[in-house]
Amino acid sequence: MSAAPCCAVPHARKQPVHLYSGTMKPCLRLIGLLLLSLAWAGACSGDGSTSPTPAPTPTAAPALSLADASTGGPYGVGVMTLELVDASRPTGPNRDYAGAPDRKLVTEVWYPAAPSAAEPEAKDAPAETSGGPYPLIIFAHGFSSFRRQSASYAQHLASHGYVVASPDFPGSFIAASGGARLYAVLDQPADVSFVIDELLVREGEAGWPLNGAIDHETIGMTGHSLGGLTTMLTAYGERRDPRIDAILPISPPACFLPDDLAEGVSLPAMIVGGSKELIVPPSWIRQAYEIAAPPKYFVSIIGADHIRFADIDITDDKLPNVVDQASGGSRVEDSGVILEALGSDGSRCLQRDTSTDELISGDRQRELLRIAALPFFDAFLKHDTASMRFLQETLPTQGGIRFESEGAE
Repeated sequence: MSAAPCCAVPHARKQPVHLYSGTMKPCLRLIGLLLLSLAWAGACSGDGSTSPTPAPTPTAAPALSLADASTGGPYGVGVMTLELVDASRPTGPNRDYAGAPDRKLVTEVWYPAAPSAAEPEAKDAPAETSGGPYPLIIFAHGFSSFRRQSASYAQHLASHGYVVASPDFPGSFIAASGGARLYAVLDQPADVSFVIDELLVREGEAGWPLNGAIDHETIGMTGHSLGGLTTMLTAYGERRDPRIDAILPISPPACFLPDDLAEGVSLPAMIVGGSKELIVPPSWIRQAYEIAAPPKYFVSIIGADHIRFADIDITDDKLPNVVDQASGGSRVEDSGVILEALGSDGSRCLQRDTSTDELISGDRQRELLRIAALPFFDAFLKHDTASMRFLQETLPTQGGIRFESEGAE
C-alpha cells in the first residue's frame, strides 16, 4: 500500500468488442486480399491470353515505438477538480468519527487540451474535443494516499488522448475522518461507479467543460496498491462494474482475493509490479495475474519498489512500517474484515519475498510503467494495431522487465 502521503449499481450496456490478439491479428490480417477485376488493356497478348494486374502485397502496421510509448503525446493536458457527493450512500463511523449520511469524493480530472510546452498540466484549460470523444480511465490511489499521487502517470495518459479521473476515497485517503482504514477498499468499487456516473450524466449540460470529450462506451481502470486491489474488485466479483473494459492494477495486494474472483468474466488485464517491493511483496502482486482471466499480461519491473510508482522518491526501506503507522495499528483487524467479506483464507498474505535485483531510480521505474501502460490501453480501448504489435513483439523483449502473457497471442 502506498506510503503517506504517497496505498452504484452496475449498469447494463452493450458488451464491448475487444481486439483480442487471438482472434484479430495486429494488422487485422485484412480478412482477405482485395479482389481485383481482370483489367483489359484494350488489346490481348500475341497468343490471345489476358494479363491480370498483380495483387498488391499487404503491409503490416509497424509496432508503436518506445519513444512514442514513454514520452508525452500530441495533446496538452488540462486538469480540473470536482467535488462530487453521493447522497445515496453513507460514510460509516470510524473510531471517533460519527460518520455522515453521504460520501464526498473530491476528484481530479485530467483531459486533452491544446498543446503546450509550458507546464505538465493547465488548471481548467479548455478541453480539446476535436480528437474526441476519448476513453475514460479511472485511477484509484493507494492506502493513506490521495488523488494526485500519480499525477505524472495521469498526465501522460491524458496527453495521448484519455480522460483520467482520480477520486479521494472517503475511507482510505490520507485525510480520512477517523483515519485511513484498509477495509474501506470494500466500499471503493461503488465509489468508482459513482464517479463514472457523474462524469457521464453531465454530457450535454450547459457549461460542462467536458462536453464531447468522454467516450461513454469505452472505460478503463488502473490503480496503485490498495487502489490496485480496488481495480480488481471493480472488474470482478459481486462489486463488478460491467462498464469497465480493461484494467491495469499496479502492485495490488492480491493475497486478499479469492482464487475464483474472475470466474465468468473476461476482460483484458495487465498486472504491473516491482521485483524489489517490500510493502506489497511480489508474490502478492503475482497472485493478481493468476486470478485474472485471459487475455492477461504480467509486467514485473526489475529493481522497482512499491512507493515510487507514485510521484514520490522515497524507497520502501525508508518506511518499513508504513502500513501499520498509516492504519493506526488496525492493520490486522482490518485485514480480517476484508478476508471475511471476500471469502478468502488469506494464507498467501503470510508470504514474504527477497530479491537480489539492483534497485533502479524512481524516474526509470515510472518510465517503464508508462511504456507498458499506454500501449496496453491503446490496444484494448482504442483498438490500435500498432500498440497491439508493441505488446506482442516489443514489450516482451524490453530491457528492465520480466514479461508474461496468456491468451494474448
